[in-house]
Amino acid sequence: MNKLIGFLLLFSTTVFAADKSSNFEKKINAIYDKKAQIDLELNQADENVKQIESRLREKRKVLLQRAQALNYIKNYKWGNMLAVSNPIQFERNFKILSRLNQYDLNLFKDYKASLRNLAQGRQDLVAYQKELQAIIEDLQKREVAQHEKDLQRQQQMILENKKSLLLFKGQLPRPTEGQLRLRYGSQRDDQNQYSFMIHGLLFTTTAEQNVRAVGPGEVIFRDQIKYWGETLIIKHDDDYYSVYAGITPHLKTVGDQVQMNDVIGLTKNNEFYFELRHFENPINPKNWLAKDK
Repeated sequence: MNKLIGFLLLFSTTVFAADKSSNFEKKINAIYDKKAQIDLELNQADENVKQIESRLREKRKVLLQRAQALNYIKNYKWGNMLAVSNPIQFERNFKILSRLNQYDLNLFKDYKASLRNLAQGRQDLVAYQKELQAIIEDLQKREVAQHEKDLQRQQQMILENKKSLLLFKGQLPRPTEGQLRLRYGSQRDDQNQYSFMIHGLLFTTTAEQNVRAVGPGEVIFRDQIKYWGETLIIKHDDDYYSVYAGITPHLKTVGDQVQMNDVIGLTKNNEFYFELRHFENPINPKNWLAKDK
């Protein structure tokens, strides 16, 4: 997982064209980024509530023990501890009772403060859940609008006899036969307790599986990327790009022309990463790849 995050950070400034993409695509990506941030805050709020609840359970045990102890002392008429004639013994007993009383008072104050923190934590949790739901609904509306806009662009390109990867939307072949492990969007790493945004697809693979070009284009990048090793980028018509990381692309080099389904390399280890971009903007491959039959 750390390899993927390192790759994303490095790759964001590598080889893409200057920003000419629509504001619409940028807004969708901004919403995805916001969703990842809210996912993180929601997880943190949830973890905070769980920690407070755990501490409260421990505090209840201590309070129960103190109540039982005080009742035990009361049964032995602990007020008589001050009814002594020896000044030294009186002073000692008074200090003991004062310390016990202060200790119990602090216990109850701490418990009350924890209850307030729990109530606030639950309020934060509800607020983040509502904000996340609003973001998801906004994202769904924008993605529907984007799909309708793409259909209009496709029809216009057909009329004008233009070429674009957009014309193959929903028909692109799967880049490898590996098992899909992570999808585009915000992800949660439960082991390390953090959330992050993935701008592509992460596959679990075995070595030497075929990696295929998802569309016609030209290889514009072939180099070693830190954490991933050999990586290929193909530039398609209309300033679309496809990215293939974690491969051994001995079959293709920079400048080579490729066609859809051409084998451009083999998977190297047990992870393969794929991205689609329009100019520098990552786009969700979900609606671009052909559905598995």
